[in-house]
Amino acid sequence: MRLTLLATLVLLPLLMVAEAHGFEPVSLPDAGNPEWVSQCGQDGGYEACENLADQHLKGLDGVPKDKIYTGYYLLKACRYGNIEMCEYATGMVIGEDSYPIDDPRAFQIFQEAMAIRCMHDDPLMCIAAAATFEDEDKAHYDPDYAGNSYFIGCERGFASACLMQGLWFSPFGEQEGVGSDAQKSLLGYRRACISEAGDDQLFDAEDVTFSCYMSYHFLKGGEGVPAEPEQAEHALYRSCDYGDGENCELAASSFHHGVNSVQKNPVSARAMAKRGCELDHMGACALEGVFAYYDEDYTKSFNAYKKACDADTPGDSCSMAAVTAYSVFGPKHQTTTDYAKRGCDTGDGWACFNYASNSFWLDGDNFNREIYARSCSLGYQAGCDQVQALDETAAYNEAIDRRNEQMIADLQRPSVPNMREPTLGEQIQALGNSFQNWKPSYCSNSSITSRDGLFTTRPECAN
Repeated sequence: MRLTLLATLVLLPLLMVAEAHGFEPVSLPDAGNPEWVSQCGQDGGYEACENLADQHLKGLDGVPKDKIYTGYYLLKACRYGNIEMCEYATGMVIGEDSYPIDDPRAFQIFQEAMAIRCMHDDPLMCIAAAATFEDEDKAHYDPDYAGNSYFIGCERGFASACLMQGLWFSPFGEQEGVGSDAQKSLLGYRRACISEAGDDQLFDAEDVTFSCYMSYHFLKGGEGVPAEPEQAEHALYRSCDYGDGENCELAASSFHHGVNSVQKNPVSARAMAKRGCELDHMGACALEGVFAYYDEDYTKSFNAYKKACDADTPGDSCSMAAVTAYSVFGPKHQTTTDYAKRGCDTGDGWACFNYASNSFWLDGDNFNREIYARSCSLGYQAGCDQVQALDETAAYNEAIDRRNEQMIADLQRPSVPNMREPTLGEQIQALGNSFQNWKPSYCSNSSITSRDGLFTTRPECAN
Protein backbone atom coordinates (compact mmCIF):
# COMPACT_ATOMS: atom_id res chain seq x y z
CA MET A 1 0.00 0.00 0.00
CA ARG A 2 1.35 3.34 -1.03
CA LEU A 3 1.20 6.39 1.23
CA THR A 4 -1.54 8.42 -0.40
CA LEU A 5 -1.52 12.18 -0.95
CA LEU A 6 -4.29 12.54 1.64
CA ALA A 7 -2.35 10.60 4.22
CA THR A 8 0.69 12.75 3.49
CA LEU A 9 -1.29 15.93 3.97
CA VAL A 10 -2.73 14.63 7.22
CA LEU A 11 0.73 13.67 8.41
CA LEU A 12 2.28 17.03 7.66
CA PRO A 13 0.97 18.97 10.69
CA LEU A 14 2.65 16.67 13.18
CA LEU A 15 5.85 16.49 11.20
CA MET A 16 5.88 20.26 10.80
CA VAL A 17 5.51 20.64 14.56
CA ALA A 18 8.40 18.25 15.02
CA GLU A 19 10.57 20.25 12.63
CA ALA A 20 9.60 23.52 14.29
CA HIS A 21 10.94 22.21 17.57
CA GLY A 22 14.22 20.91 16.21
CA PHE A 23 13.15 17.37 15.35
CA GLU A 24 13.85 16.93 11.67
CA PRO A 25 12.99 13.79 9.71
CA VAL A 26 15.82 11.30 9.89
CA SER A 27 18.38 11.29 7.07
CA LEU A 28 21.45 9.00 7.12
CA PRO A 29 24.15 8.30 4.52
CA ASP A 30 23.29 5.45 2.20
CA ALA A 31 24.57 2.06 3.29
CA GLY A 32 24.02 -1.48 2.06
CA ASN A 33 23.22 -3.03 -1.31
CA PRO A 34 23.52 -0.19 -3.90
CA GLU A 35 20.62 -1.52 -6.01
CA TRP A 36 18.32 -1.61 -3.02
CA VAL A 37 19.57 1.80 -1.89
CA SER A 38 18.58 3.21 -5.29
CA GLN A 39 15.16 1.56 -5.27
CA CYS A 40 14.51 2.50 -1.60
CA GLY A 41 14.78 6.17 -2.51
CA GLN A 42 11.79 5.97 -4.86
CA ASP A 43 8.05 5.86 -4.33
CA GLY A 44 6.94 2.29 -4.08
CA GLY A 45 10.41 1.12 -3.16
CA TYR A 46 9.49 -0.02 0.31
CA GLU A 47 10.41 -3.62 -0.47
CA ALA A 48 13.97 -2.54 -1.18
CA CYS A 49 13.92 -0.58 2.09
CA GLU A 50 12.74 -3.69 3.91
CA ASN A 51 15.59 -5.69 2.34
CA LEU A 52 18.10 -3.10 3.52
CA ALA A 53 16.62 -3.20 7.03
CA ASP A 54 16.93 -6.98 7.09
CA GLN A 55 20.50 -6.75 5.77
CA HIS A 56 21.55 -4.44 8.63
CA LEU A 57 19.57 -6.34 11.25
CA LYS A 58 21.23 -9.68 10.44
CA GLY A 59 24.56 -8.50 9.03
CA LEU A 60 24.00 -10.13 5.62
CA ASP A 61 26.26 -9.90 2.57
CA GLY A 62 29.13 -8.48 4.51
CA VAL A 63 27.05 -5.57 5.83
CA PRO A 64 27.76 -5.00 9.54
CA LYS A 65 24.90 -5.28 12.00
CA ASP A 66 23.58 -1.84 12.85
CA LYS A 67 20.31 -1.20 14.72
CA ILE A 68 20.29 2.46 13.83
CA TYR A 69 20.35 1.64 10.08
CA THR A 70 17.84 -1.15 10.67
CA GLY A 71 15.39 1.32 12.19
CA TYR A 72 16.17 3.91 9.55
CA TYR A 73 15.33 1.63 6.64
CA LEU A 74 12.22 0.34 8.40
CA LEU A 75 11.16 3.98 8.73
CA LYS A 76 11.84 4.61 5.02
CA ALA A 77 9.73 1.55 4.13
CA CYS A 78 6.96 3.06 6.26
CA ARG A 79 7.35 6.45 4.53
CA TYR A 80 6.90 4.82 1.15
CA GLY A 81 3.73 2.92 1.95
CA ASN A 82 4.29 -0.03 4.29
CA ILE A 83 2.91 1.42 7.51
CA GLU A 84 3.52 -1.89 9.26
CA MET A 85 7.24 -1.17 9.07
CA CYS A 86 6.72 1.88 11.30
CA GLU A 87 5.60 -0.46 14.03
CA TYR A 88 8.85 -2.35 13.68
CA ALA A 89 10.76 0.93 13.66
CA THR A 90 9.24 2.06 16.95
CA GLY A 91 9.81 -1.40 18.35
CA MET A 92 13.50 -1.06 17.59
CA VAL A 93 13.51 1.78 20.10
CA ILE A 94 11.14 0.63 22.81
CA GLY A 95 11.25 -3.15 22.36
CA GLU A 96 13.18 -5.67 24.42
CA ASP A 97 16.01 -5.90 21.90
CA SER A 98 16.31 -2.22 21.20
CA TYR A 99 18.86 0.50 21.03
CA PRO A 100 18.77 3.24 23.64
CA ILE A 101 16.27 6.01 23.09
CA ASP A 102 18.79 8.61 24.23
CA ASP A 103 20.70 8.06 20.97
CA PRO A 104 19.65 11.17 18.99
CA ARG A 105 19.32 9.28 15.73
CA ALA A 106 17.30 6.51 17.37
CA PHE A 107 15.04 9.06 18.98
CA GLN A 108 14.43 10.73 15.64
CA ILE A 109 13.48 7.39 14.10
CA PHE A 110 11.15 6.67 17.01
CA GLN A 111 9.55 10.10 16.85
CA GLU A 112 8.90 10.09 13.10
CA ALA A 113 7.62 6.51 13.09
CA MET A 114 5.11 7.31 15.84
CA ALA A 115 3.97 10.42 13.97
CA ILE A 116 3.30 8.45 10.80
CA ARG A 117 1.44 5.75 12.70
CA CYS A 118 -0.56 8.37 14.60
CA MET A 119 -1.65 10.09 11.41
CA HIS A 120 -2.17 7.05 9.26
CA ASP A 121 -3.20 3.84 10.93
CA ASP A 122 -2.98 3.92 14.72
CA PRO A 123 -4.23 6.89 16.75
CA LEU A 124 -2.93 5.14 19.85
CA MET A 125 0.47 6.26 18.69
CA CYS A 126 -0.70 9.84 19.08
CA ILE A 127 -0.89 9.23 22.80
CA ALA A 128 2.42 7.43 22.74
CA ALA A 129 3.98 10.31 20.83
CA ALA A 130 2.53 12.81 23.30
CA ALA A 131 3.73 10.80 26.27
CA THR A 132 7.23 10.87 24.86
CA PHE A 133 7.32 14.65 25.06
CA GLU A 134 5.19 15.46 28.11
CA ASP A 135 7.69 14.42 30.79
CA GLU A 136 9.24 17.56 32.27
CA ASP A 137 12.18 15.57 33.59
CA LYS A 138 13.26 14.46 30.11
CA ALA A 139 15.63 16.40 27.90
CA HIS A 140 13.23 16.13 24.98
CA TYR A 141 10.31 17.65 26.95
CA ASP A 142 8.10 19.60 24.55
CA PRO A 143 4.56 20.40 25.80
CA ASP A 144 3.50 21.92 22.50
CA TYR A 145 4.41 18.80 20.59
CA ALA A 146 2.68 16.65 23.21
CA GLY A 147 -0.48 18.72 23.10
CA ASN A 148 -0.55 18.71 19.32
CA SER A 149 -0.21 14.93 19.31
CA TYR A 150 -3.27 14.62 21.54
CA PHE A 151 -5.15 17.07 19.35
CA ILE A 152 -4.38 15.18 16.15
CA GLY A 153 -5.22 11.86 17.77
CA CYS A 154 -8.60 13.25 18.76
CA GLU A 155 -9.16 14.61 15.24
CA ARG A 156 -8.47 11.12 13.98
CA GLY A 157 -11.32 9.80 16.14
CA PHE A 158 -9.36 8.32 19.03
CA ALA A 159 -11.55 8.87 22.13
CA SER A 160 -8.70 8.47 24.60
CA ALA A 161 -6.74 11.15 22.79
CA CYS A 162 -9.78 13.45 23.06
CA LEU A 163 -9.88 12.90 26.81
CA MET A 164 -6.15 13.57 27.08
CA GLN A 165 -6.61 16.68 24.96
CA GLY A 166 -9.19 17.92 27.43
CA LEU A 167 -6.84 17.30 30.34
CA TRP A 168 -3.76 18.69 28.67
CA PHE A 169 -5.33 21.98 27.63
CA SER A 170 -7.46 22.43 30.74
CA PRO A 171 -7.14 25.91 32.25
CA PHE A 172 -7.75 24.53 35.73
CA GLY A 173 -6.93 21.39 37.68
CA GLU A 174 -3.72 19.41 37.77
CA GLN A 175 -2.84 20.28 34.19
CA GLU A 176 -3.27 24.03 34.60
CA GLY A 177 -0.51 25.92 32.91
CA VAL A 178 0.62 23.10 30.61
CA GLY A 179 -1.65 23.74 27.67
CA SER A 180 -4.18 26.15 29.18
CA ASP A 181 -6.51 26.55 26.23
CA ALA A 182 -10.16 26.45 27.23
CA GLN A 183 -11.41 26.06 23.67
CA LYS A 184 -9.19 23.07 22.89
CA SER A 185 -9.87 21.55 26.30
CA LEU A 186 -13.64 21.78 25.90
CA LEU A 187 -13.43 20.43 22.36
CA GLY A 188 -11.57 17.37 23.61
CA TYR A 189 -13.98 16.76 26.48
CA ARG A 190 -17.07 17.18 24.30
CA ARG A 191 -15.77 14.74 21.70
CA ALA A 192 -14.93 12.25 24.43
CA CYS A 193 -18.35 12.77 26.01
CA ILE A 194 -20.21 11.76 22.85
CA SER A 195 -17.95 8.76 22.34
CA GLU A 196 -18.86 5.30 23.54
CA ALA A 197 -16.98 3.15 26.00
CA GLY A 198 -14.85 0.72 24.07
CA ASP A 199 -14.45 2.97 21.04
CA ASP A 200 -10.78 2.32 21.63
CA GLN A 201 -8.96 -0.02 23.95
CA LEU A 202 -8.11 2.70 26.45
CA PHE A 203 -11.53 4.34 26.73
CA ASP A 204 -14.08 3.08 29.28
CA ALA A 205 -17.39 4.16 30.83
CA GLU A 206 -15.72 6.22 33.55
CA ASP A 207 -13.90 8.18 30.85
CA VAL A 208 -17.25 8.96 29.21
CA THR A 209 -18.88 10.17 32.41
CA PHE A 210 -15.83 12.23 33.44
CA SER A 211 -15.62 13.88 30.02
CA CYS A 212 -19.31 14.73 30.15
CA TYR A 213 -18.96 16.20 33.61
CA MET A 214 -16.02 18.36 32.53
CA SER A 215 -18.00 19.48 29.49
CA TYR A 216 -20.79 20.51 31.83
CA HIS A 217 -18.27 22.32 34.03
CA PHE A 218 -17.16 24.42 31.07
CA LEU A 219 -20.58 25.04 29.57
CA LYS A 220 -22.55 25.87 32.70
CA GLY A 221 -20.76 29.08 33.44
CA GLY A 222 -18.54 29.93 30.56
CA GLU A 223 -15.14 28.85 31.93
CA GLY A 224 -13.13 30.62 29.24
CA VAL A 225 -15.79 29.76 26.67
CA PRO A 226 -19.33 31.04 26.03
CA ALA A 227 -21.89 29.56 28.41
CA GLU A 228 -24.26 27.09 26.79
CA PRO A 229 -26.88 26.10 29.40
CA GLU A 230 -28.76 23.73 27.12
CA GLN A 231 -25.59 21.91 26.13
CA ALA A 232 -24.58 21.81 29.80
CA GLU A 233 -27.86 20.05 30.54
CA HIS A 234 -27.23 17.51 27.80
CA ALA A 235 -23.75 16.80 29.16
CA LEU A 236 -25.19 16.11 32.62
CA TYR A 237 -27.89 13.91 31.13
CA ARG A 238 -25.25 11.97 29.25
CA SER A 239 -23.00 11.52 32.26
CA CYS A 240 -25.87 10.40 34.46
CA ASP A 241 -27.45 8.12 31.91
CA TYR A 242 -24.09 6.50 31.20
CA GLY A 243 -23.79 5.35 34.78
CA ASP A 244 -22.37 8.08 37.01
CA GLY A 245 -24.68 8.19 40.03
CA GLU A 246 -22.85 11.13 41.56
CA ASN A 247 -23.46 13.21 38.47
CA CYS A 248 -27.08 12.08 38.56
CA GLU A 249 -27.33 13.69 41.98
CA LEU A 250 -25.63 16.83 40.67
CA ALA A 251 -27.96 16.93 37.70
CA ALA A 252 -31.03 16.42 39.88
CA SER A 253 -29.96 19.20 42.23
CA SER A 254 -29.12 21.58 39.36
CA PHE A 255 -32.46 20.98 37.66
CA HIS A 256 -34.34 21.34 40.94
CA HIS A 257 -32.74 24.59 42.04
CA GLY A 258 -31.98 26.05 38.62
CA VAL A 259 -28.33 26.77 39.38
CA ASN A 260 -25.19 26.95 37.28
CA SER A 261 -27.08 28.35 34.28
CA VAL A 262 -29.28 25.26 34.23
CA GLN A 263 -32.99 26.01 33.94
CA LYS A 264 -35.37 24.65 36.58
CA ASN A 265 -36.86 21.42 35.35
CA PRO A 266 -38.79 19.37 37.96
CA VAL A 267 -39.35 16.46 35.58
CA SER A 268 -35.66 16.21 34.76
CA ALA A 269 -34.73 16.60 38.43
CA ARG A 270 -36.89 13.65 39.39
CA ALA A 271 -35.68 11.54 36.48
CA MET A 272 -32.03 12.15 37.34
CA ALA A 273 -32.59 11.40 41.04
CA LYS A 274 -34.38 8.17 40.18
CA ARG A 275 -31.61 7.10 37.80
CA GLY A 276 -28.94 7.91 40.37
CA CYS A 277 -30.73 5.91 43.03
CA GLU A 278 -31.01 2.97 40.63
CA LEU A 279 -27.22 3.27 40.25
CA ASP A 280 -26.98 2.94 44.07
CA HIS A 281 -25.74 6.46 44.65
CA MET A 282 -27.30 7.20 48.02
CA GLY A 283 -27.18 10.96 47.65
CA ALA A 284 -29.46 10.59 44.65
CA CYS A 285 -31.74 8.29 46.68
CA ALA A 286 -32.04 10.98 49.34
CA LEU A 287 -33.01 13.50 46.65
CA GLU A 288 -35.57 11.09 45.24
CA GLY A 289 -37.01 10.85 48.73
CA VAL A 290 -37.22 14.66 48.93
CA PHE A 291 -38.98 14.98 45.59
CA ALA A 292 -41.45 12.20 46.37
CA TYR A 293 -42.20 13.82 49.72
CA TYR A 294 -42.93 17.12 47.95
CA ASP A 295 -45.25 15.17 45.66
CA GLU A 296 -46.93 13.58 48.74
CA ASP A 297 -46.00 10.14 47.48
CA TYR A 298 -45.00 8.99 50.95
CA THR A 299 -44.56 5.33 50.08
CA LYS A 300 -42.08 6.17 47.31
CA SER A 301 -40.39 8.68 49.56
CA PHE A 302 -40.09 6.16 52.39
CA ASN A 303 -38.58 3.52 50.09
CA ALA A 304 -35.97 5.98 48.80
CA TYR A 305 -35.04 7.25 52.25
CA LYS A 306 -35.01 3.69 53.59
CA LYS A 307 -32.50 2.66 50.91
CA ALA A 308 -30.26 5.58 51.78
CA CYS A 309 -30.59 4.95 55.51
CA ASP A 310 -29.93 1.21 55.20
CA ALA A 311 -26.72 2.06 53.35
CA ASP A 312 -25.58 4.19 56.33
CA THR A 313 -25.60 7.34 54.22
CA PRO A 314 -24.55 10.42 56.19
CA GLY A 315 -27.28 12.99 56.71
CA ASP A 316 -30.91 12.84 57.69
CA SER A 317 -32.02 9.88 55.56
CA CYS A 318 -32.92 7.76 58.60
CA SER A 319 -34.83 10.61 60.22
CA MET A 320 -36.74 11.26 57.01
CA ALA A 321 -37.44 7.54 56.71
CA ALA A 322 -39.09 7.85 60.13
CA VAL A 323 -41.07 10.91 58.98
CA THR A 324 -42.38 9.15 55.89
CA ALA A 325 -42.97 5.91 57.84
CA TYR A 326 -45.16 7.98 60.18
CA SER A 327 -47.30 8.90 57.15
CA VAL A 328 -47.29 5.39 55.66
CA PHE A 329 -47.58 3.18 58.76
CA GLY A 330 -48.68 5.59 61.50
CA PRO A 331 -46.95 6.59 64.75
CA LYS A 332 -47.78 3.41 66.62
CA HIS A 333 -45.86 1.15 64.24
CA GLN A 334 -42.59 -0.58 64.93
CA THR A 335 -41.14 0.53 61.57
CA THR A 336 -41.66 4.17 62.50
CA THR A 337 -40.00 3.62 65.84
CA ASP A 338 -37.08 1.68 64.36
CA TYR A 339 -36.17 4.41 61.89
CA ALA A 340 -36.68 7.11 64.50
CA LYS A 341 -34.13 5.27 66.64
CA ARG A 342 -31.70 5.05 63.73
CA GLY A 343 -32.16 8.73 63.08
CA CYS A 344 -31.49 9.40 66.74
CA ASP A 345 -28.30 7.34 66.53
CA THR A 346 -27.09 9.70 63.78
CA GLY A 347 -27.48 12.67 66.14
CA ASP A 348 -30.87 14.04 65.09
CA GLY A 349 -32.70 15.63 68.04
CA TRP A 350 -36.08 15.45 66.32
CA ALA A 351 -35.64 11.74 65.70
CA CYS A 352 -34.66 11.16 69.35
CA PHE A 353 -37.82 12.95 70.50
CA ASN A 354 -40.00 10.86 68.25
CA TYR A 355 -38.21 7.68 69.16
CA ALA A 356 -38.95 8.32 72.83
CA SER A 357 -42.56 9.24 72.09
CA ASN A 358 -43.11 6.21 69.85
CA SER A 359 -41.67 3.96 72.54
CA PHE A 360 -44.29 5.29 74.94
CA TRP A 361 -47.02 4.50 72.46
CA LEU A 362 -45.73 1.00 72.08
CA ASP A 363 -44.87 0.59 75.78
CA GLY A 364 -46.85 3.01 77.94
CA ASP A 365 -44.82 2.59 81.10
CA ASN A 366 -41.66 3.80 79.42
CA PHE A 367 -41.25 7.53 78.89
CA ASN A 368 -37.56 7.25 77.97
CA ARG A 369 -36.43 10.35 79.85
CA GLU A 370 -32.82 9.71 78.79
CA ILE A 371 -33.80 9.78 75.14
CA TYR A 372 -35.75 12.99 75.63
CA ALA A 373 -32.69 14.41 77.40
CA ARG A 374 -30.53 13.47 74.41
CA SER A 375 -33.01 15.15 72.11
CA CYS A 376 -32.65 18.26 74.26
CA SER A 377 -28.84 18.10 74.19
CA LEU A 378 -29.03 17.93 70.38
CA GLY A 379 -30.88 21.22 70.30
CA TYR A 380 -34.48 20.06 69.95
CA GLN A 381 -36.52 22.27 72.31
CA ALA A 382 -39.48 19.90 72.54
CA GLY A 383 -37.13 17.35 74.09
CA CYS A 384 -36.12 19.89 76.73
CA ASP A 385 -39.77 20.71 77.44
CA GLN A 386 -40.59 17.02 77.81
CA VAL A 387 -37.72 16.46 80.23
CA GLN A 388 -38.96 19.39 82.37
CA ALA A 389 -42.53 18.09 82.28
CA LEU A 390 -41.42 14.58 83.23
CA ASP A 391 -39.30 15.91 86.10
CA GLU A 392 -42.17 18.05 87.42
CA THR A 393 -44.57 15.11 87.17
CA ALA A 394 -42.09 12.86 88.93
CA ALA A 395 -41.63 15.40 91.75
CA TYR A 396 -45.41 15.77 92.19
CA ASN A 397 -45.90 12.02 92.23
CA GLU A 398 -43.13 11.67 94.76
CA ALA A 399 -44.80 14.20 97.07
CA ILE A 400 -48.14 12.37 96.77
CA ASP A 401 -46.44 9.09 97.53
CA ARG A 402 -44.84 10.57 100.68
CA ARG A 403 -48.20 11.92 101.87
CA ASN A 404 -49.91 8.62 101.27
CA GLU A 405 -47.19 6.77 103.11
CA GLN A 406 -47.62 9.11 106.11
CA MET A 407 -51.35 8.59 106.17
CA ILE A 408 -50.94 4.84 106.13
CA ALA A 409 -48.43 5.05 108.96
CA ASP A 410 -50.80 7.23 111.01
CA LEU A 411 -53.62 4.75 110.57
CA GLN A 412 -51.46 1.92 111.73
CA ARG A 413 -50.30 3.74 114.96
CA PRO A 414 -51.93 2.46 118.38
CA SER A 415 -54.99 4.52 119.60
CA VAL A 416 -54.08 4.44 123.43
CA PRO A 417 -50.91 6.35 123.99
CA ASN A 418 -50.26 4.96 127.63
CA MET A 419 -50.96 1.32 128.26
CA ARG A 420 -49.70 1.30 131.99
CA GLU A 421 -52.17 -0.17 134.57
CA PRO A 422 -53.38 2.61 137.00
CA THR A 423 -52.54 2.38 140.71
CA LEU A 424 -55.17 1.80 143.44
CA GLY A 425 -55.02 5.44 144.50
CA GLU A 426 -55.53 6.51 140.88
CA GLN A 427 -58.52 4.20 140.65
CA ILE A 428 -60.07 5.55 143.89
CA GLN A 429 -59.49 9.10 142.73
CA ALA A 430 -61.18 8.32 139.53
CA LEU A 431 -64.18 6.85 141.36
CA GLY A 432 -64.40 9.86 143.68
CA ASN A 433 -64.43 12.13 140.71
CA SER A 434 -67.18 10.06 139.24
CA PHE A 435 -69.55 10.41 142.17
CA GLN A 436 -68.73 13.92 143.16
CA ASN A 437 -71.77 15.37 141.55
CA TRP A 438 -74.11 12.46 141.99
CA LYS A 439 -77.57 13.02 143.57
CA PRO A 440 -80.14 10.45 144.63
CA SER A 441 -83.27 10.36 142.62
CA TYR A 442 -85.46 11.43 145.59
CA CYS A 443 -83.50 14.45 146.26
CA SER A 444 -83.38 17.62 144.42
CA ASN A 445 -80.38 19.78 144.60
CA SER A 446 -78.59 17.20 146.73
CA SER A 447 -74.91 16.68 147.15
CA ILE A 448 -72.61 14.02 148.42
CA THR A 449 -70.51 14.66 151.48
CA SER A 450 -67.59 12.68 152.58
CA ARG A 451 -65.76 12.20 155.75
CA ASP A 452 -62.09 11.67 155.67
CA GLY A 453 -62.23 10.89 151.96
CA LEU A 454 -64.89 8.16 152.44
CA PHE A 455 -68.38 8.39 151.13
CA THR A 456 -71.29 8.45 153.65
CA THR A 457 -73.68 5.59 153.61
CA ARG A 458 -76.63 7.94 153.33
CA PRO A 459 -76.84 10.75 151.13
CA GLU A 460 -78.03 13.99 152.61
CA CYS A 461 -80.38 16.12 150.72
CA ALA A 462 -79.85 19.79 150.92
CA ASN A 463 -82.76 22.05 151.92
